Amino acid sequence: MYKNICTLFLLCSVLQCIAAQELIDLEKNLQDFVLETKQIIIPEFPGAFNASIVRWQDSLLMCFRVRDNNSISTFEFGFVWLDDDFNPISTSKILQIYGDPSSYRQNQDARLIVVKNKLYILYNNFIKIAEDNVSRRMFIAELHCDKEKFFIENPTCLQPINKMSKRWEKNWVPFNYNNNLLLAYSLAPHNILNPSLDTGKCETESSTHSFVNWKWGELRGGTPALLDGDQYIAFFHSSTYLATEQSGGKKMQHYFMGAYTFLPKSPFEIAHISPKPIIGKNFYSGPTYNTRKPLRVVFPMGCIANEDYIWITYGRQDNEMWVAKLDKKKLYESLIPVT
Repeated sequence: MYKNICTLFLLCSVLQCIAAQELIDLEKNLQDFVLETKQIIIPEFPGAFNASIVRWQDSLLMCFRVRDNNSISTFEFGFVWLDDDFNPISTSKILQIYGDPSSYRQNQDARLIVVKNKLYILYNNFIKIAEDNVSRRMFIAELHCDKEKFFIENPTCLQPINKMSKRWEKNWVPFNYNNNLLLAYSLAPHNILNPSLDTGKCETESSTHSFVNWKWGELRGGTPALLDGDQYIAFFHSSTYLATEQSGGKKMQHYFMGAYTFLPKSPFEIAHISPKPIIGKNFYSGPTYNTRKPLRVVFPMGCIANEDYIWITYGRQDNEMWVAKLDKKKLYESLIPVT
């Protein structure tokens, strides 16, 4: 009896060692095209996260989710101007919304995009779509700013193709096509919508199916897409449950990001994609926070580019804002073709 117990104990110890050895260290093999990472701190709003960025009026404008003093509400948007090193150079302001068609005030994850020399904000919020049906929908409005405030008026609720769908609509990908705003409703398939900014009605522009070998969850939108030469590039997010070194060996939801390109003309087929998650220094290591459930999160929200580099703003752990500088040439070389 004693011998059997000892044998069982030894077997359990061996299995535990094997399991420990199989834990994934997410930051063991960092991609060399991730050149730098830098945290962006807004003193007035500790805990701000999920920042989008755009170049506007020859400056960098950043929008982010604000965490209130009790760390309960994260449904307001803050704005701040940055210098080219991503340092704040202005006092942050809270977005004012006038004529809001939603009464729920639970706004999330705003993206910024410029079309026809106008600056737009795209975000999601709850709205009643039937007497007994409330769901999240995407909203869009022209963003106005002056020295005193940032504000929008009468944001338009964008209608998915199935208006009565109970699905939460989030993370549509905006892009500027020939000075017109188009939206990628989904990535797989790559469904492109042409929205009316007056009525909110969305018509299908195109839809293409591609085989994407991605093992880290469903592909979902992240940053707006940029036209870069003869292609668009954007960064998506996905999530899956894993036990990793960064989660202390506990199985929990991990959010990842990757890059993809698509053709510059309709039907906008996806051409290339990251073969594995993009990971840089400090993506998953660092402080942990009391989130709504155990998470390890990197969430891409905005990007800008020049001839040699791409900068991505992303949220970490739903409590921090970061920017990563990527070598553009090496990033493109890392992507694989999509069939």
